[in-house]
Amino acid sequence: MAVPYTFSTATGSLPLSQLDSNFSTAITIGNTAVVLGDTITTINNLTLANVAITSVSTAFPNGYLANSNVIVGTTTLTLGSTVTSINGLSLSNVTISSGNVTISNVTTTNVTATTANVTTANVGTLVVIGDATVGGNTTVTGNITAAKGTFTSANVTGTANVQIIAVTQNATVAGNVTITGNVSAANGTFTSANISGTSNISTLVVTGTSSLVGVATLTANPVLSAGTANGVTYLNGSKSLTSGTGLVFDGTNLNIGTATSVTNRLLNIQGSAVAKPVLVQTTTTNSLIEFNDSGTTNKPAMGSVGDALTFWPAGTEGMRLTSTGLGIGTSSPARKLHVVGTIGSYNSANDSQILMYNNGTVGSISVTYGTTGSYLPLTFLTSDTERMRIDSSGRLLLGTSTVFDSAYTMSLKVVSSTGGLIIQPGADNYTAIAFNNAAGVGKGSISVSATATTYNTSSDYRLKENVQPMSGALAKVSALKPVTYKWKIDGTDSQGFIAHELAEVCPHAVTGEKDAVDADGNPKYQGIDTSFLVATLTAAIQEQQALITALTARITALEAK
Repeated sequence: MAVPYTFSTATGSLPLSQLDSNFSTAITIGNTAVVLGDTITTINNLTLANVAITSVSTAFPNGYLANSNVIVGTTTLTLGSTVTSINGLSLSNVTISSGNVTISNVTTTNVTATTANVTTANVGTLVVIGDATVGGNTTVTGNITAAKGTFTSANVTGTANVQIIAVTQNATVAGNVTITGNVSAANGTFTSANISGTSNISTLVVTGTSSLVGVATLTANPVLSAGTANGVTYLNGSKSLTSGTGLVFDGTNLNIGTATSVTNRLLNIQGSAVAKPVLVQTTTTNSLIEFNDSGTTNKPAMGSVGDALTFWPAGTEGMRLTSTGLGIGTSSPARKLHVVGTIGSYNSANDSQILMYNNGTVGSISVTYGTTGSYLPLTFLTSDTERMRIDSSGRLLLGTSTVFDSAYTMSLKVVSSTGGLIIQPGADNYTAIAFNNAAGVGKGSISVSATATTYNTSSDYRLKENVQPMSGALAKVSALKPVTYKWKIDGTDSQGFIAHELAEVCPHAVTGEKDAVDADGNPKYQGIDTSFLVATLTAAIQEQQALITALTARITALEAK
């Protein structure tokens, strides 16, 4: 149809009345008829392809679309709605450069996040550039590289390289963890961890190998899932933290070389295959072990000087044991026991003893058989039987514990029917016993030769003066009253003199006084020494011989007439 020329030169609107009938025929768009001059706001059943909508003056209702829902993962999204979580979505090679992302139940192969808040995640490889907060359960089976990480609960089985990690609840790291920064954790379980920064951990559980290069502060108790119960952890030759039965501490008792505690022993050292399980060594002269009770000022100690063992009871050496012997009061013992000073032995049961053993046989020196507060005798025992004692008065008692006569210093009881006392000099013609007076001057002796015993009393002329021949000896002998008698104790027959009768003739031969008694009324018997009669008898014989000679001469003269 040709267009009138006037249309081409028209400067205003063309009225519909100027058009032919074809222009008034309706056009169908979709299933909607559109006539020129009409205003259409709705077109139904229209499909658009490669359409660009540059602007819309009014809202485009969802109802105009064939389908207004989108399913992402397992989550249905409706156009125009607000979605805060998407479930069942797998992402591959996703980079989140800015903003905060909250992801629930996400399984990813690789995730790089500047800031991420993850509730539950299964991640093959996690790279955290900025701050990462894991609020739920996170299982990382691959590697973790993070500048900063905060985990409420994390299970890492791969390798984690984290500069700063903060764990607020439970974290289990089953692989290798290298932390070059600071670690803050409420609870942490690490199979293998290398920490070179500073660690502040409330509870640390290490199930594998851990290396702490920096400073670790534990506000609660670390828990090891392996090792020895009550075992003290230490670094072994490989610088690995370990424990064993050879070093055990149960909170009270420390055991070295054994895991078994001994009652009332805070320190128990056992060396089953070690001859010398303990060595105390210093570079100073004295290597000492000190003992202290209630803040003692001069603490007792024991130690060593060279090859000697020393004992220091009050800050000063009091005893030393050397290869020669034990020295008390001396640092140079010359015998097995060398004591300088006073030796005392005390027993509150009044039975203080010094025991000496030789091949199972015991001998002893004992202060015994007394009452508390009294002076006790010093007794000597062999085969647990008393043989000798020195009583509180200084008397020596041999074979008896009873003083025969308090006037005598020594009491000897013969315990054998075959004899009592044997004195044997080192050579013949030597003095066996010597007797002195109170001034210490010798006055007699008993000497032994190869054939006889000599009883000697002092008789040197230099001890005598006013020496005169004896006279009247025959009269004295005539005055003597020799008698025979029976001893009352056993009825045996004997002969001799009555002491007081002999004293009337020869007082020098008699000791004691007639009818004397001691302070207790016991008799003090007299005694005689008949050797004092020898001179008298000799003089009497001489006098008698002179008479015989004179009488013989008279008889001879008479017979000669």
